[in-house]
Amino acid sequence: ISVISRIASVGTVRDEGELTASTAEKDFPTVSDGAGARMRSLIAEKKAEGDSVGGVVECAVLGLPAGLGDPMFDGMENRIAAIVFGIPAVKGLEFGAGFMSAALTGSENNDAFRIAGGKITTITNHSGGILGGIFISRKGLAKSLLPMAAAMNLPNIIYVAMAVYQPQNSLLNAALIAVEQFGYGFGFAGYMVFLMWASAGENKTSSYAICTSLMALGIVLPGYYSGAIQTAMGYAPFFVWIMAATSVSFAVAVMAARLVKKSGEY
Repeated sequence: ISVISRIASVGTVRDEGELTASTAEKDFPTVSDGAGARMRSLIAEKKAEGDSVGGVVECAVLGLPAGLGDPMFDGMENRIAAIVFGIPAVKGLEFGAGFMSAALTGSENNDAFRIAGGKITTITNHSGGILGGIFISRKGLAKSLLPMAAAMNLPNIIYVAMAVYQPQNSLLNAALIAVEQFGYGFGFAGYMVFLMWASAGENKTSSYAICTSLMALGIVLPGYYSGAIQTAMGYAPFFVWIMAATSVSFAVAVMAARLVKKSGEY
């Protein structure tokens, strides 16, 4: 078990890169030395003006076994919060998605469980590292986007097969749809994490709201024309066309992964 931390931001200056190793040996504990230099410069500038500036400290615990603490009043988050708020200057504490959770619906913020490698893990990690073991935290957002886009879109081949063969067994149909829905939920989690990453900044709540509005628009608009397109193309060819259209998602996922990787944050 290792506990690592860094200064994530000072004022509007944010650290760059992913927190994966200790910064304790550095004179100024940031992942990026360049970002650390800019933070120190900002602190010195405000000091010269007779003013001060706030900051954010990020802490991570690696290798922590699941199940520590009480699930209610004596949990790890409770204990950590009590310790952290013992520091007079602390005014806020986040676990996982933190305050961004207020902008999410219950279904978006829910961390659904799954079994992976014989272990119970969660698809998303909005609740924070206490649940642990999730895909994005292990691989990083940049490396996760393309596999999660595949998980979200490739199961659409199930609908192509169902449209062609039209199985009449209700249990089989339910099983096939369950597989597709699992893939959709897994991939959608990556999309939501990317939105949170893209919305970070001074106006992150409004930015996130705009992003989710555009997402909803992308769902509603095709619905107006899908019926007419299906009538014109035929039932089975329509689903084939939908499968081909998912190529756009893969292209966007590659572009998004490059943006995240370029930022050095994930």
